[in-house]
Amino acid sequence: MLKIFRDAPPVKNVVSGQLATLDLDIGWRYHAIRLIATVANTQSAATEPTLDQAIGTITALVNGDPKRTHIASYLNAIQKKWNAGLAATLYTKTANDLLTTVNDSTANSLTTRTSTWVLDVWLAEPTRDNYQAKQAFGWPTQWNNAAVGNFAANYSAKIQFQVQVPAGGGVPGTTAGLSSPVIRAEMMVDNAAGPVVGVAGARGPGVIGTDLLQRAGIVAPPVGSPIMPITHWYQFPEDYSSTALVIRDWPWSGGTLQELDLFCQSGDDVGSFTVLTDNAIKRKSTKASNDQMNVGWGWNSSYGAGTAGNDYVAADLFAMAFDFDDDPGSALSSANYNTLELDLTLTAASASNKSIIFIAHVYRNGLLL
Repeated sequence: MLKIFRDAPPVKNVVSGQLATLDLDIGWRYHAIRLIATVANTQSAATEPTLDQAIGTITALVNGDPKRTHIASYLNAIQKKWNAGLAATLYTKTANDLLTTVNDSTANSLTTRTSTWVLDVWLAEPTRDNYQAKQAFGWPTQWNNAAVGNFAANYSAKIQFQVQVPAGGGVPGTTAGLSSPVIRAEMMVDNAAGPVVGVAGARGPGVIGTDLLQRAGIVAPPVGSPIMPITHWYQFPEDYSSTALVIRDWPWSGGTLQELDLFCQSGDDVGSFTVLTDNAIKRKSTKASNDQMNVGWGWNSSYGAGTAGNDYVAADLFAMAFDFDDDPGSALSSANYNTLELDLTLTAASASNKSIIFIAHVYRNGLLL
């Protein structure tokens, strides 16, 4: 189906320290949202704004319910480790139109540098092996053939993006800090309607059989119901007090775990790990071996390298994928087990802030019907 790339609706309330919102139009299936964020950075010398100074925490909601949460730099690190071409781009001394040059200005021994970051939020999954699989993960907003109860006619869902605008405090030429934030968005969409639940064995455009949903760990709603099988991103912290850490409680139920990304404190890095389901070992290895396996499956060949503040630090990001093909049912289905356990051994536990930020990618139904 033809992909349309165009301006998204306006991003509202782009004010320093506040929550900006982007309400997407109903009727499209969304594959990617491009955030274009500009900010002025006033410092003692010309200084580029970092990605997190231009874009704060991003949350994507469906009908008011959060489906994805991640800070901008974490999203950038995750997408770049999949493929170097997915990295965010900095346009130095460039206005929000990506055309106009904004020269540095200096006053009272302070220099103001205005630059623009471009960050793509992929809803479809660009690293899937084939085109059909990539677009299958897009987020639909319209179902034309639902036939259950209150959903017998056309059913629609509302997608909203919330973007935390980093706090400012700067006044160009007067005080150091950030000022003059501008955020707009573009979108990649097509006109495909969302699928409905079919009977076991049902195959074809717009229908997903209950057997396929079961394989993917999704509890199927009644046949004929609209369904939105998408990858949710759950961001949550796990605190630790020693080099041994055991996690058994997770912020979701049902669905299929595709990937875990752990952002560790500098120096307190993952050394080795074990994944168990109902006390049976599913993964047991070291971070170094795990990283090499990811590269072997086609991830960024420089995975594990990076520059602090721009990308990620070599050891501080631990990424474990369970899904290495185009079938969500091949990943770790939480519906098939009573307990999922992750045991970590850290290289140290000396950081003052003893907290690891987890981002879990879980394939499940995005509609709460």
